[in-house]
Amino acid sequence: MSDDARNDIAEGQGASSVPADEPGGDGMDIHKARPWHGWREFLKEIATIVCGIVIAIALEQVVEQLHWRHEVAVARRALAAEISRNDRVFAFRVAAAPCIARRLSAIELLAERTARHEPVLAVESVMPDTGDALRDNVWQAHRASQTLTHFDDDTLALLSAYYQQLGYSNLGMTQEGESQAALSLLESDPSRLAPSDISAIRIGVQRARAVGTILAAIAREELETSKRLNITAPSADAARLAFVCRQI
Repeated sequence: MSDDARNDIAEGQGASSVPADEPGGDGMDIHKARPWHGWREFLKEIATIVCGIVIAIALEQVVEQLHWRHEVAVARRALAAEISRNDRVFAFRVAAAPCIARRLSAIELLAERTARHEPVLAVESVMPDTGDALRDNVWQAHRASQTLTHFDDDTLALLSAYYQQLGYSNLGMTQEGESQAALSLLESDPSRLAPSDISAIRIGVQRARAVGTILAAIAREELETSKRLNITAPSADAARLAFVCRQI
């Protein structure tokens, strides 16, 4: 093929080709970024972006607040139920305090009569069980989950005071039980008691009396705290109260 023919073919191809940036072209359709026309349009774009970010953050905070509001409501109901159960114990301790004190005085009298070798009738049950396990499982669970940090300050202060006293009450009841164990020596035949047994009973009475006074005072405070938390105090167990208040 001659050089003139080749040139004619090349010119024909060049004339029929379509540029890539025109319709019908084989290349990619590329849109160039529209330039800002002045600072006003630039600031408008920035303000749009900032507003979008602020709205997203605000919505996230609203969702989080709704979540914690629900968690606090659930925790309030669970804590109220747990406190109500514990308050049944405190109501009993307050009502039974005078009876426990009288029973301890009667036990003390029996021990002194026994020490003087005076005739003393056999006793079946010297001191009924007056202790109970006080629960704080719900409180501990919600404290671990950080739910309590979303309570209002006044409510959290009252709850903290209540459960702190609860720990003291559990400790006191344990000590009371240990002191009352010695009192059971009077059961059956008191005449068989040795001087060391009488001494143990005397110490047990004094310790049980001191701890009982403290437990009754704490119980009154706990019921008052519950009242401030809008939790109604329950009545004391009438059957259990009657058993403790009966004469030896």
